[in-house]
Amino acid sequence: MFAEYGLQRVSRLIEFRSVVSFPVDQQVVAAEAAAMSDREQIYMRDIQSKLPAGKTIWAWLDAPFQLDFGRNPVWHFNHDWFFAPWSLHVINAEQLRQELVARNVDYIVWQYPPVFAPTLPALRRQLQRAENVDYRVIRQNTLNLLLALQALAKPSNTVYADARTVLISLKPQFQVPAPPHENPGG
Repeated sequence: MFAEYGLQRVSRLIEFRSVVSFPVDQQVVAAEAAAMSDREQIYMRDIQSKLPAGKTIWAWLDAPFQLDFGRNPVWHFNHDWFFAPWSLHVINAEQLRQELVARNVDYIVWQYPPVFAPTLPALRRQLQRAENVDYRVIRQNTLNLLLALQALAKPSNTVYADARTVLISLKPQFQVPAPPHENPGG
């Protein structure tokens, strides 16, 4: 009775290195493989090396596990956690800065555009549709947070930025000069 299902799971184990019980899109497999690669770890550790060791980081990244958690305390954020007691409920950049500083955070490491998290255009489209109130709260809070991050990522706060990641100092008097960059997330 379960032979066909068992065969499918063994097949998925061989092909995808996982026994997930649902089909997996090849683009998702490729994105996950890239996030878990040595190349991504080298990239993330290089980004992290631009910040002082021991300083606390708030990170919104697709692959936060590639950071060196022994070098810096890291608070990883995921937008699906907006119902958790420790989640951030902010309306603007200053409120975000105050909330993170109150939690002893020194720097933000933010990946844009994300591979596995929603973007501003996607959130705006989703908020125009009718849906469950839980998802509406998550999406609105995520939108507010993204807009606050964009506002914080101004040159006077930016320690480093490239085409994927921006490092934001919450205490600008301690930052190093930022290279020129495009407006992140926009």
